[in-house]
Amino acid sequence: MVFFMFYPRLMISQIMWKLEKVAKELESLSDNSKKFITKEISKSPDKRLKD
Repeated sequence: MVFFMFYPRLMISQIMWKLEKVAKELESLSDNSKKFITKEISKSPDKRLKD
């Protein structure tokens, strides 16, 4: 009976953990692609491109 009271919170916690994991992976992919594109555009990128 006690489990049914905590089940919704457990489910929400698991969903949040998964969303955070996916968000971190997407941020990492975004950073990597930004670095790659910056290198491909210019061999010596200026400060604007690095940010």
